Amino acid sequence: VNSSNVEKLILDSRLPYASRRPKCNSILHLFDAWLFDASLAGVRLHPSHAAPMKERRTSSFIESKHSSLSMDLNTDPSQTRDVAYQAGRAEACGALCRIFCAHKTREVILQEYYARFYLMMYYGLQTDEFVISGEVLSNILFNSCSLLRVDLAGVQLLLPFLLKAIELVLGKTAPDFKLCEQIPYSELRKASIHLLLSMLCLPLHFKDLEIKDIVKRDEKQPPVTFMSLRTRIMELVRVALTNETDSQNTQMLLGGFLLIVEDLATSEQTDNLPMQTQDLLDSHLSADASKTRTSSGTSADGGSLLDNSYQKLQVTPRNLDTAYGLFGHATSLVCNRLMATWKTDLNVALAAMELLAGLAKVKIKPANMLMCKRTVKWMCDLIVFQCSRPAPSHSRDLHSMLCAAFKCLQLWLVEHSSLLYDRECLHQVLEVVELGISGSKSQNRASDPPKFKGNKELMPASMRVKDAAEALLTCIIDQVGAFPPPCGPESLFSLLDERSLLKFAKGSALPEQGSLFRYFVIDNSIIVGLLEQPLGNIEEPLPTVTALIRGAFGRHAWTMQLRLSPRASKISSRAHLSDPGRPLPDDNVGQQHNVKHRYFPESVNKIAHTKAEKSIPSLESVLTEKQTADADKMKALIEQMASFEKEVSQRAKLERQKTPFPDPSTECKPPKICNEYQTARLFLSHYGLLSLEALKEPSNSSVPPDLVMLDTTNAGLFVDLECLDFIPNRDNDTVHIFYVKPGQTSAVDILNNVTSYSNVQPQFVEFLHALGWPVDVRKHAGWTGHVTTSWKITEPDDMDEDEYQTGTGGSLYDGRQQVLYWADVLSELALVVPSPETLKLRALSTSESGLENKSPPMFRGSPYTANNDPQAASKPTTLLLEAERGRQQEKQESPGSPAEIPPSVPGVRYRRPGRQPALMTGPDTKVLVVWLESFEDHDNFPIGELLKVTSTGQEQIGSLLSSSTLRPAEKDVYVIYIHALQNGLFRIHMMEYEKTQSKMSLAIPLVDGMVVSRRTLGSMVRQTAINICRRRRLESESYQPPHVRRKLKIQEMVSKYKCTMSPAEFYTSLFQDTPK
Repeated sequence: VNSSNVEKLILDSRLPYASRRPKCNSILHLFDAWLFDASLAGVRLHPSHAAPMKERRTSSFIESKHSSLSMDLNTDPSQTRDVAYQAGRAEACGALCRIFCAHKTREVILQEYYARFYLMMYYGLQTDEFVISGEVLSNILFNSCSLLRVDLAGVQLLLPFLLKAIELVLGKTAPDFKLCEQIPYSELRKASIHLLLSMLCLPLHFKDLEIKDIVKRDEKQPPVTFMSLRTRIMELVRVALTNETDSQNTQMLLGGFLLIVEDLATSEQTDNLPMQTQDLLDSHLSADASKTRTSSGTSADGGSLLDNSYQKLQVTPRNLDTAYGLFGHATSLVCNRLMATWKTDLNVALAAMELLAGLAKVKIKPANMLMCKRTVKWMCDLIVFQCSRPAPSHSRDLHSMLCAAFKCLQLWLVEHSSLLYDRECLHQVLEVVELGISGSKSQNRASDPPKFKGNKELMPASMRVKDAAEALLTCIIDQVGAFPPPCGPESLFSLLDERSLLKFAKGSALPEQGSLFRYFVIDNSIIVGLLEQPLGNIEEPLPTVTALIRGAFGRHAWTMQLRLSPRASKISSRAHLSDPGRPLPDDNVGQQHNVKHRYFPESVNKIAHTKAEKSIPSLESVLTEKQTADADKMKALIEQMASFEKEVSQRAKLERQKTPFPDPSTECKPPKICNEYQTARLFLSHYGLLSLEALKEPSNSSVPPDLVMLDTTNAGLFVDLECLDFIPNRDNDTVHIFYVKPGQTSAVDILNNVTSYSNVQPQFVEFLHALGWPVDVRKHAGWTGHVTTSWKITEPDDMDEDEYQTGTGGSLYDGRQQVLYWADVLSELALVVPSPETLKLRALSTSESGLENKSPPMFRGSPYTANNDPQAASKPTTLLLEAERGRQQEKQESPGSPAEIPPSVPGVRYRRPGRQPALMTGPDTKVLVVWLESFEDHDNFPIGELLKVTSTGQEQIGSLLSSSTLRPAEKDVYVIYIHALQNGLFRIHMMEYEKTQSKMSLAIPLVDGMVVSRRTLGSMVRQTAINICRRRRLESESYQPPHVRRKLKIQEMVSKYKCTMSPAEFYTSLFQDTPK
């Protein structure tokens, strides 16, 4: 038969087990005689396994053969590999494996069947050159994917033999044995990877527990323990990842690699194991090797990006027994492979960067800083290589890879902020940022003269890449070394707004019209609100301005003072402005000389007169008699006046000498302290923003000047400021968690499980707390799982402390009082455990809202304008998303959150969602985590019914956007099933319920069929959920990063509320009095 005509078996295309399948015992009662005998046909059994002949049930199959088990014992060794036996034996072994892998939760199988099955597996998994049967081995591995994850009693007996068999498959790129014709080698490797993923956590879970022998071992040999297999398992993952060429298999191995690193690091952290000295030695050796490589490296023109150079790098350290060594080996191997071969495969490259992002968060003491630095360098080299590819190679997939690389760099720099203290590392990162933003470097080679940004033409690879590079640059400036901020990871920017600041401002109450804040826009991207009143906690009479700066990356509050002396000075500024004092009087003024000053020197009389001097006659010679009389009177008056002035001078001199010191009338006093300043003008002037060039309209009329004043008399400005504050500066995701007891198919029954602690397994509650930390939705400033309770500002002093529910199985986190929350510098994650109350609120909300298509209600006030009604701030209103700015009040409840804030909690203020320019939030991706007591219940889980309680309020925004853009809404539902095995580990099952057509595969680290340890379950589920949502956003065309949405919103506000005025009018407005 031509092998090319044989139908190939594909692992993922096989039909799943029927939900109502019979028990294993029932099938084995019927077929055990055929299957077990056929599975050992032609096999020379060990003497301890050869039983004497006795009567047993026979069949026509056995009678038709003139041989029996006893005859097989005496067969010639050459006959044990007879092809006539192998095909049928392989099918029998594969069928038995399928039967035992169909084991149901808590199903009981007879011990006799267990014994015969393990005996068959022992002989089928033999890998010795003289007894191996390739067809049997292939069929066993192909059909045993679930063998270690279905709670078979004593299945750990097979672990050493399974490990040795998959080492034979995964350790080489080509098989050394004959394969079954129907099983492709890539599918056999995939099946072996499934088995490998099932045993990754076994060594650290069972540790030094001994594995019993199927065949009696030599007394000189040490017993086989689970811990003794750990190094072999880790080495196999490394070798398999190095040899693997299939994309899907590689992604599975990457997920497993991250699992073993995190499991080992968490285990060492729990056990407080110090790092071995050998690891430190390896670190120093690696540092020396890195220095040598750097000194002899290639130039910066891209020569270091060749694939061969990365294949030649030495992989250090070799020690895989510690988390320190394994971490270094994992980063080195993945980065090498990423640069050498994976950079052309989008899914594998994304999986590799997800692994690197996970490794960045692994806590290892001491940190392997050398490998961290090398990883950052490799990521930078990857970005440079991809950006330098020719134009035809640039595609959306390539740019998605670049965006993911920039995000991965953000995580590494935030988690290892000391990397930026390294000059070389900082230079590489900033060069990559420059490349992403402008499309070129300032210096391609170190010898080239630098090209300034003003002389460069901006040609980034794409706007998505440019946005990602800008986000990295802002992260370096704002977050590296400063995350989490003082207010916690729930918010990356200031929680202060206008209302919060006005409560502490000095001066009168709010004005009747307008605002105390003056708003300016800088470079069409930054809104600066300036409050010229000093705050109440500022006692020094200095020019003070409070600035609320809203930009693409958040809101910041700054208070600035014009100080003439350093703040660290012991003398306050008030002391400098008070009476400076004067020195004591001193009567000793020295010797006085009475000198009569002359108008001309004495020598002038000795000079002979010239005729020219006589040209002007004397006064007496020209006067008449009458004039002479008048002149005499005038001379007398002058002499009389001079005598009088001399007498007054003498009298004043005597009076001054009699006056006590100091004289109150002549004392020098400081000027009165000024308490009112035009600080907004001072602020703009000192920052160089008041130049004529900044106020000049560009030739392109669509672009506003560099400095624009906003119209504060327009109430719409403050509404849009609230909308801008509502746009977060990070991505937000939501995970909904359910608990299913055996046989449950009703949504109501499933939701009722979490109402009591006695209804759930203790591991479930522990798992919830490993996912995130609890937060009160009334006080929480971050994402809460629903838009109606997210991103709010609260005054805790005005809030009543309600008692939380106790004794629940997780329903406390249903969103009414608390949710579980987790955040890093890139994203926020809310984890909600829906309860029956959530379903009731959803039904009530649906019945009240009817068919109205409105945005989720937001609770709003007017913190910026004159609104003295204290109840107005607590009344819910709705911001419609149509073009007009209509307002109408309504009351509407939403699932998982209260529909109206009671009057007793006036301190809660909510922000309203932005309008269409800020609605590009991406696809509606829902991630469900389902805890199964019985694994078979995943077939009947009512996903459609439970989607009703997974509303986040963003679905309506997405539907509005899709209707306005005539683009179908992107909806994706992913389900992660978790089943607690009897051995204390957890089985994972991944499912895609609804999925938009996508090029991208499912994210890692979790892989379908993986078995996870208790210590890493929460972290692995959380990372997988975030990576799933992140991949969908990367591929979606309806997604814009948060900072881009904020930037577009600011530009929209500038076009609507800018004050069009000449420079003269602008300067005049700065000097106008503002309310004090």
